[in-house]
Amino acid sequence: MADLDYQYIASLVERTKNNDSDAFAELYVATYQRQYYFAYNYLRDEYLAQDALQEAYILVLKNIFSLKDSSLFISWLNQITFRICFNMQKKQKKLSEEMVDYDPEYLRSQKYRGILKALFQHLFLKRL
Repeated sequence: MADLDYQYIASLVERTKNNDSDAFAELYVATYQRQYYFAYNYLRDEYLAQDALQEAYILVLKNIFSLKDSSLFISWLNQITFRICFNMQKKQKKLSEEMVDYDPEYLRSQKYRGILKALFQHLFLKRL
């Protein structure tokens, strides 16, 4: 990965602020790979990393006018990417904690089968 030319990046930011969509495309190409590596290493999932970057670049495009100093774009983008990854990981952790543990013995038990039978009768047999 080549080093970033911060002056060139800053000029792309300025052009993007002037509604130059080609400049934003160049900005994306110039920064995507590093952001992807960060997101992938943080989230450990290529699809979540891609989702995170999609969200990050949408936020960048929506909020680029709030960036006062264009030379700080990379730091700003890094912060956005980190925040999104952090929130995604927190959400994933919460979801995994809420999931019911899979207990094969319980699923084979008479109690579970009775619950399923009653549910089936309630949902399907009453409608006949």
